[in-house]
Parts: sequence; structure tokens; C-alpha cells
Amino acid sequence: MAVGVFLVAFLLRLPGLGWGLPTAERHWSLHPDEPVVLAYSQQVQPLALDFVPGFYNYGTLGLTLNRMATDLVDAYGGGPKARDGSDLWRAMANYHRAGRTLSQLAGSMLAVVVLALLWRRTHWVGAVAGGLAVAVAPGLVMHSSFQTVDVLATFFFGLSLLFALRAEEEGWRAPVLAGLFAGLSAGTKYTGIVALLALFVVCAFAKKWKEAALGSAAALLAFLVTTPGAVLDGQKFWRDFAYEMAHTSEGHGLVFAGSSPGFVFHIGNLAIGFGLLMTALGLFGLGRAAFKRHVWALALAFVFVVVYLMIGRAEVKFLRYTFPLVPILAVGFGWIVGQAHLHPDRRYRLVGALGVLGLAGILGGGTGTTAHVLGANRETDPRDAAAAWLRTETAGKTVALVSDPWFYTPSLYPESAAPRWVPFVTRDEQMRSAGPYRLLRFTSPEGRKDWDVRVLGLQPDFVVFSSFETEGLDNLLSRGRDPGAFAAQLADYKAFQEALVQQFEPAKRFPIHPSPLTAVHDMMYVRPTIWVWKRKNGSPTPSNGSSTTSAPSGGRAATP
Repeated sequence: MAVGVFLVAFLLRLPGLGWGLPTAERHWSLHPDEPVVLAYSQQVQPLALDFVPGFYNYGTLGLTLNRMATDLVDAYGGGPKARDGSDLWRAMANYHRAGRTLSQLAGSMLAVVVLALLWRRTHWVGAVAGGLAVAVAPGLVMHSSFQTVDVLATFFFGLSLLFALRAEEEGWRAPVLAGLFAGLSAGTKYTGIVALLALFVVCAFAKKWKEAALGSAAALLAFLVTTPGAVLDGQKFWRDFAYEMAHTSEGHGLVFAGSSPGFVFHIGNLAIGFGLLMTALGLFGLGRAAFKRHVWALALAFVFVVVYLMIGRAEVKFLRYTFPLVPILAVGFGWIVGQAHLHPDRRYRLVGALGVLGLAGILGGGTGTTAHVLGANRETDPRDAAAAWLRTETAGKTVALVSDPWFYTPSLYPESAAPRWVPFVTRDEQMRSAGPYRLLRFTSPEGRKDWDVRVLGLQPDFVVFSSFETEGLDNLLSRGRDPGAFAAQLADYKAFQEALVQQFEPAKRFPIHPSPLTAVHDMMYVRPTIWVWKRKNGSPTPSNGSSTTSAPSGGRAATP
């Protein structure tokens, strides 16, 4: 059964291996974090026993494993071959593919871990249902195909829970392993240390204080071994650690501006990334088991509450922050399905039927939303599709952008998705040299800003932008909230939109049909919406004597 659950999970994740990889036409991944992970992973030197990358927004273990994966790529001839580095994009694609494979294996094994958590605690039907809940969870399916740390950290998190729940019955081995995997999870992403709380609850009920201490020591040792920079590079470590903590409490720019509190917002994340019906059944099952005073349920419930409080209080509300909750919900889901199957009253089989509907994706999540993920992985990405259309329709014409090109921009030239660490002057020159069209981005001696209406005064033939650029501003407008610190940006956006509808008309939208993936920021990665607007025939052109194209003579603007 474990093999079957693993294969289901792995096969669902496999199509994402090739999504958004660098190509000859686009030299960067379409995922904004992958170049960051890849770049900093190369600062780790395993053969030289140097595990101090100088970057600690999260632990070093994920970077180390990714560096080992890229070393394997090089060993088998997948690295750069051209002396001038002209094929670096091909090597980067291979590197990302290797890192993604790590995530896919971790995500697939997480489903097996949940199966093991449920085994002998309920009927095998419930155990399989819990494993499948993780296997088909669309949020995990998508993020298991990224070269990022989130799914790997969740896998170690799940393993820590597995051994923590065994600590009541076993000697010192299970508590030490629980601590070890909690430390590995924290060494991948700091919040993973919360898994250690499950061990504390189990040991408190069993009065195994020595075992709890052993687990804590194992966790600390595992963290320091995998992230030695915490000691060897203390100043940078605490700087980056403090930045990450402040970042989650302050917000992520416009992305979550005006959104509901995290406690409410993450219900929507779970509804799409896991499934509303499975979440409800998971909470009911976990609550029911805790009410019956099952120690394992009390331990998992305590961890769930702590994690939910942590992410609910934060101003940054990414779907991936809910991942530690998913294996716990899956255990509750599988347990209640299994118990219903065992109940002599056949009416309780209705719970099993609801479980099947939840796995199918009724009320969101499950295989229904995962089908959209698989479709996005199989189809041409909207950014690439928009770029292909623009190349044929805009030859010799001008195309205006509303913000600095990045991962959300149509792939109009090879460096369009270049990371923000590339200096603006370099990115600007690359943009202006693109063809067969001319790209416009308004700048002035004072700098540049997004949604600057003066770019329309440069008489572009087309204007293009993405849902990543509009989502926060549209959210503020639709909710009618006080924009606060974003008042100036919202005013610029409204002025731009008013001028846009006067002078331009919709020309094309990619993709044509909407998707539930666009409802969640970090599920929109694989399927953003790209809008192309075309200048109306005979539309008036506003006078903007101070307008300039994005050229160095306009004054160098600050690097993002």
C-alpha cells in the first residue's frame, strides 16, 4: 500500500518537472525563488566541508542538498559546455530539474509518512485515505515541483511527528529520531522546530522527561550540524534570521494588502491548496480523537494550534505557510474515515462517502484543483504564449510595461525574468535591446514607479501586464479598505487604468479561461493571467513633455 500511495503522489508531481525551466528564448526560471535557491546553494562547498553560505533567511540543509544535486548534474555532463557561457541557461535548467526532483521525492514520501502515522491507529482504508489526501493535495503537488525548501521541510516535519507519536511506546530511539527530524526540518526552514512540541506532549503524558531532553538535544545538534552558520557566521545569521521574522510580521508589499486576517485568509488557502471538505473532516477527526483522549491526537492538535497561531498572526500569508498543517489534517481526515468504516452502523459509511468527495475535490482542493495544476504544467505557460503572440503581432511596434520586468513579465527577450539582484541598468539595457518590437518603461531623473501613466504618453502601440502586478491593487479597490501606506500606489493605478480604457482596448488575454489557481498568490506561479491592450485607432495621445524612454540618459534609478 505504501508503494501504491508513493506512486500516485510521485506520478502526479512528475509533470511539473519541466514547467517554466530556462530555455533559449528565456534564460531564467519562471519561479521567482528558484534562482535564489540555486545561487546560494552554490555558496555551499560540501567537498571542502564549507557549509556557511552567508545567507540565512532559512536554514542551510536545503541549500546543501541542492548543491549536491547540482554537483551530480555536473558529474554527468549536464553543466555548462560552451567556453563563453552561452549555454548557461541549459545548465541552469538541468540544475533546477535536479533540485525539483528532491522536492518531488520529499512530497511523495510525505504521503507515505501520513500512511505510517495512521497505520494501526485506524482501519487500513482510513490510512490509505490519509496518504492519498497528501498525494493529491494541489498545493503540495504544485510546490513539490519547485526547487524550493518548503516541501522538503514539511517532509522532515512529518517524520518528526511520526517518531514523536511512537515515543510513548518505545525507549530512547523514537524520541531521538523525533528530535533529529525536527532539527533537520528547522535546518531547512526555521518553523520546522515546532514539530518538537508533539514529542513534548507525548513525553509529558508518559512522564518521560529524560526522553524529551534527549529529543531536544538531538534537535539542537541536527540544526547546528546542518546550519553551522548559526555559530560560525553568527552576525550574518542573526541579521538574516531577524529579517525573516520581521518580514512575516510587516507584510510582503502589495501582495496581501487589504486582505483578511491570516486566521481567515488561511482557511481559503487550505480550501484550495488541500480541500475545504477534507479540511473540515480532518478537523472533525482530529477533534474527535482528542476528545477521546488519544495522546497522539492531543499532540497533533497542540502542534496544529501553535502553527495556526503563528501563521494566523503574520502579515505574510503564503499558501506554503500552511504546509505543516496538511499532514496533521490528513491524519485527522484518514482517522475519521477509517473509524467510520469500522463502525457497525452502516449509516456512518456516509463519512467515507464524504471522504471520497473530498479527495475528488468537491468544494475545492483534491484532485479537482490538482487537475488544473496538471493542465497548467502540460500547457504552454501564459507568459511564453503571450510572448509568442506579441512577436508575430507587434513587429516594428512598441510595447509598454507597467513595472520592471521580472518572473511575471511575458518572455519577450531572454533576460525578461532576470532576478532583482541583477543591476537595474543591466536589466534596462537588455530590455531596450529586445526585438522585433521596442519595449518602453517610463523613467525620469527622479527614478521610476509602477503604473506610471506617463508611459502612455510615449505612444506605445500595446500595453502588457500580469495578474501578479494587479492582484494587490485590485484587492484594495474591491474591498474598499483604507490603502494606508499604499495610497500613492493605488492613486497611480487608478489614474493609469482610467487613461488605459480611454486610449486602448483589450486585444488578448492569456490564458483565455480563468482558473482557481489565480485565487492564491503562490499557486498562480504556474498560471498567471497576462493582459495585452492595443491602442485604439485615432485615440488622442496625452502631452508629456517630461517623458523619456527607459534610457541611461534619464538618470540611473535605484536598484530594486
